Amino acid sequence: MINKNITLEHVKHAAKLSKKCNVNFLFSFMCALPGETESEILKTIRFCYTLLRINPGNYIVGPQVFRPYPGSLLFNTASKMGLNLPTTLKEWGTVYNDVEGYFKLESLPWVKNPRIIREYLFYLHFFSQKVKPLKLWKKLFFPILKFFSDTRFKLDFFGFPFEYFIFKTVLKKEL
Repeated sequence: MINKNITLEHVKHAAKLSKKCNVNFLFSFMCALPGETESEILKTIRFCYTLLRINPGNYIVGPQVFRPYPGSLLFNTASKMGLNLPTTLKEWGTVYNDVEGYFKLESLPWVKNPRIIREYLFYLHFFSQKVKPLKLWKKLFFPILKFFSDTRFKLDFFGFPFEYFIFKTVLKKEL
């Protein structure tokens, strides 16, 4: 959709080379593009996990949720698919979610289940976490989340995401 002109095999090969050469790469991903299905989005998130399993030293940016930029081909596609786009500069200044930095998943008409995507992104975030927490409770809690995240990806089981709900309701305010 965005004409990268590379395949998943190219990217996997790069991850393997990074491991072999002891050089860490940064891989950037986008999801929730116009017309992208939930299963395609989850496939992208799982692929990010695969790259980190190949070389845990690599970095993943995202997957970031699609941002429609005026004048781009995907902007026009998003508009045709029913995305309610801002019409003034002031509206553009307030359209992005302050926490996530992009249109809310709920505002993208082609995203049918934003909750499941957020949960997968949550687990990927904690699996790929490389910054060491400074606060004691984070030092204790983050490795547990990393363990659960890795286990969920290994088992491909994301049902009953109790860690996500605990984080969302109790801990998110302190992060």
